[in-house]
Amino acid sequence: MNKKVCLVLCSFFCSLLLASCGQENQAIKTSEPTTATATKLSSTNAENVDLMLIQEESSQFPQSQGVYDLQGEELTIVKQYLPMTESSSDETLSGSALKKRNETIQADFEKNFASANLRLKDDPFEIYETTLHGASFSIDGKYLFLRAHGLELKFQYDEATNRAYDENNVRYEVQVDQ
Repeated sequence: MNKKVCLVLCSFFCSLLLASCGQENQAIKTSEPTTATATKLSSTNAENVDLMLIQEESSQFPQSQGVYDLQGEELTIVKQYLPMTESSSDETLSGSALKKRNETIQADFEKNFASANLRLKDDPFEIYETTLHGASFSIDGKYLFLRAHGLELKFQYDEATNRAYDENNVRYEVQVDQ
């Protein structure tokens, strides 16, 4: 009987042990991803703010992408221009209009990438990027300014829509991460 009791008790403990080792539904705890929000900008919250201007529309200026990314005191500028040579889409442009368009692209390129030792190429796949240190931004009335190493970029800022417009009328969505 002693052997039977021992066997029953061992069986009972083994079954408890196996039951406790059963599979448990496990879920990986995820936190909400940190995303840039449409926080309204002001000069008062310019400290400790990461700011990104992402091109939304460029109907009047031949630029296929544009981003200004201010992280701390680093400003990264990324742009891609449409080709400057005559193509099927440029057939309707007169010689003077094409020249004016190319001059506008060149002026924008020089303003944004003057300190980067880059050359503008006639390649629609060329992406230009530069990072400037000691950068900051400020809001003055209806204008948003990005500054870094002698570079000052001025955007018209629409606080109601959280959009910024550069001198070429390119529209950017303003994203703020605090």
